[in-house]
Amino acid sequence: MSANSRGITTTFGSLDIINTTISGNTGNRYGGGIEIYGSTTTIQHSTIANNSSTESGGGISFFARGIYGYGSTLSLTGNLITGNESPSGPQVFIDPALHPKQDEFNLIGADGDAGVVGFIPDASDIIPGSGVTPAQIIDPELTNNWGPTWTRALIAGSPAIDRVPTSQCEGLLDQRGFPRNVDGDGQPSDAECDIGAYELDPDLPLPTPTVLPTNTPTATPSPTATKIPTATPTATSVSTATPTATSEPTSIPTATATRPAGPDWSAFIPVTVGGRP
Repeated sequence: MSANSRGITTTFGSLDIINTTISGNTGNRYGGGIEIYGSTTTIQHSTIANNSSTESGGGISFFARGIYGYGSTLSLTGNLITGNESPSGPQVFIDPALHPKQDEFNLIGADGDAGVVGFIPDASDIIPGSGVTPAQIIDPELTNNWGPTWTRALIAGSPAIDRVPTSQCEGLLDQRGFPRNVDGDGQPSDAECDIGAYELDPDLPLPTPTVLPTNTPTATPSPTATKIPTATPTATSVSTATPTATSEPTSIPTATATRPAGPDWSAFIPVTVGGRP
């Protein structure tokens, strides 16, 4: 998902997010990427990057709402959460009354700062070291990396490559539909699954950019003026009628209005579906 407003908002109930990229969204106050109120939420193998909010939780905000929200939980597994912005907890902000029930194998933050409030990252989570920027972790732009939806590709040498245990990704696909557990760093190990929605395959060729055709204006020749012949008047003798007196009035025909033949009326009414014209 990518837009100029908040990515996802959920209240109560349950929410599962898997193999999803949430990028470039903006939230008023809380949760630019995802705003959660009292919902039991599970997020797995997703990329949440470059979202923002004006107060807290640029990437994810997680609040209770009333007494019914305090039993809700947040589960984070194998997610890439970086490059999000807000004054407090730019990557993840969690209400102190709530706690994740599971938190493992995520990459959170950049430049030595997790950017979280309300929980302590798990020992299996990765906090990129000092000097490591989001641009050194993932592509700054959403692009066509094959697959049905655009994604944020991992950069060669990214700390998100080959970090999740292979056993947790057996038989899984990434957001594009490509297999997980691809050796992306050239060093075979028991952790070949990448963090986030994108699995890097060094042997996969990059897609060829699609160039949209440009409309080239075609010159239209100017019409050639055609000389119109001038009519020559011809003298014609006109006979003069001599009126004849009559004693009976002349009958004047009555005009009858006749509707000319023609097709039935039809009309085309424009209809806009799903938006404003």
